[in-house]
Amino acid sequence: MAEVLIAGAGLIGQQVLKVCQAAGKSVQVIAKPPLPETYDEQVHLFGDLSLWSDAEITRLLSHTEIFVFAMGAGPHVAPPKPAQEFFFRVNVTAAERLTHLAKQAGVRQVVIMSSFFNTFAEKYPEWHLADLHPFIYASLQQEARTMAEQSSDFDVLVMRLPYLIGPTEGKCRSPWSRVVARLRAKETVYYFQGGASSSGIGLLTTENFQAAFNELVFQSASRGAVTLPNDFIESYSFYNIVKQAANLDFQLVAADEDQLYAQAAAQLAENRKAAIEAGIHPVHGLELRKRALQIEADAGFSFRQSRTQLEAAIHATFRELM
Repeated sequence: MAEVLIAGAGLIGQQVLKVCQAAGKSVQVIAKPPLPETYDEQVHLFGDLSLWSDAEITRLLSHTEIFVFAMGAGPHVAPPKPAQEFFFRVNVTAAERLTHLAKQAGVRQVVIMSSFFNTFAEKYPEWHLADLHPFIYASLQQEARTMAEQSSDFDVLVMRLPYLIGPTEGKCRSPWSRVVARLRAKETVYYFQGGASSSGIGLLTTENFQAAFNELVFQSASRGAVTLPNDFIESYSFYNIVKQAANLDFQLVAADEDQLYAQAAAQLAENRKAAIEAGIHPVHGLELRKRALQIEADAGFSFRQSRTQLEAAIHATFRELM
């Protein structure tokens, strides 16, 4: 059996696999197909853990030191209504069950990949993020229920991640491929920049995510909830890099606040007609992007992510997807 077992072979799971291999750990990844381009039958196991019995999962986890939960759905997934039921099933119930079984199997540490939105929900209760967004509510519940399993000889580490950016091992595994598909269908992309406010996104390079995982898991055996830092990049700068890297033909146009809110309201109306519900409400999500959500690296992390490094990661990510 492997020292480290990773559930999930997406962008996050790929990066955890790389840092484990670089640290000389024996590691396996279990996830549903499709197979990655760098498929290795000694490393990759394929199956749907939600369909496995408790006994099968316990056998899989036996003799494993660290279990990494990198499964589930992200904040911008729009499942059929009610979204709350969906996010609980794929994020909360699955993580809670697997953490409990890992403890029974004698695993030393479980690492849960969570969201940096949880930090803002705690830091700014007046924003009512858990009430407004089913993803954030479920994510906070995921943290609380998995950390309740923690004991003196069983560590639970929750890594609150911003959006990760970096090349992947195969286009089918990159969450950014959806952005390319969306931009290909657009002639005009609008961004907001007015006064002291600008819309944008908080990003962490995959290289620095690997450094953070190594520090928290292999160097210090951390427990509890830790928020990973990120750098905020304005929408204008982000889309300019994407446009050049992916050779996409769209116009980047400044919009006023009313125009962007009208677009968000239109998206909300489309969701309602389709009976789907986004994990991040379109209108409230716009308000969050305008707050320039960012968590900077503190003394607890050895890495410092430069703007040049971030821009290079964005360019490499979207160049790969073409």
